[in-house]
Amino acid sequence: MHLDNITLTVVALNMSKVRGEISVPVSEIQLVPDYGIVGNTNMGKTRVRSTGAVVTNIRHFTAVHPRELGEVADAMGVPIIDPRWIKANICFACPEIENFTKTLVEGTQLLDTEGRSVLEIKGKTIPCLKSGQRIAAQLPHLSVKAQLFPKAAHGRRGVFGIALEEFTIRLYDTFTVRFP
Repeated sequence: MHLDNITLTVVALNMSKVRGEISVPVSEIQLVPDYGIVGNTNMGKTRVRSTGAVVTNIRHFTAVHPRELGEVADAMGVPIIDPRWIKANICFACPEIENFTKTLVEGTQLLDTEGRSVLEIKGKTIPCLKSGQRIAAQLPHLSVKAQLFPKAAHGRRGVFGIALEEFTIRLYDTFTVRFP
């Protein structure tokens, strides 16, 4: 497989409409440069880190891949991890990519069907205990150990990035990957 000819297909879109709650599925999301997803709870020009520091927001969206979520679920001993539970905004399908998180390196751009660069990957999403706690809360009958999530999801939690221009992403949209 040539890494210069990869297409990603949007198979799920989610928004965080209530702080602290799992995300909700939506049929489209609107992204704005220097802001992020319109209507998402953690968007804006700046964001506050868990340390309290205010930083420029370079996390307009997070994206995951179902294969990696399945691998994390297996490692945690759960049947499934829904992208909404970990507040992932976009779930991309792409059978050609073996390891989504490691393949989409910082600087990778996603081009829309017209060939315009509309998204840029800024880094790997670091798995956190809060996500593990949200997973456990969705599966109370399984006595899930939330603390397993950060280690199980290391290198498989997906990526985050910014919007390069204002546009709308819809379910089943496709994007071409352009590596740096």
